[in-house]
Amino acid sequence: YDLSHNVDHLVNLLYTAVIQDAALVAFSMIAHDTRADFGDKQEQAEYVGRLVAALEGRIPLALEHVYVPLIMGGMQLAARVILPAEKPWDSLDQLKEAHSGRESLAGAAFREVFGILDKLIEKTERVLWEMRIPR
Repeated sequence: YDLSHNVDHLVNLLYTAVIQDAALVAFSMIAHDTRADFGDKQEQAEYVGRLVAALEGRIPLALEHVYVPLIMGGMQLAARVILPAEKPWDSLDQLKEAHSGRESLAGAAFREVFGILDKLIEKTERVLWEMRIPR
């Protein structure tokens, strides 16, 4: 069966594996850049299992599943992997706006996640300036 002619089927087959790999790599990148403790590899794998289950609709999707690790990991890469016609400053500004709106909704229990996000936003801004990406 040639999957190259049925991209939707191919995406469905690979979706879980890609999310799992992306989330595990993102945990490593975020921990390296922020010194945040996301537990050991087993704990991260369990978290990623819950993330995948949430994205597949098998369990409720919580706010932390959205931010950690995918949005944070994606933000780190956004400053380094820029597609043609992409405006990384605009993407960063949109993330900062979403962060601001969600921070008041999330409350104190989510403060640590937003602290990590603040560090990543600062680093992304520095990288964009260092790369001389126009605003």
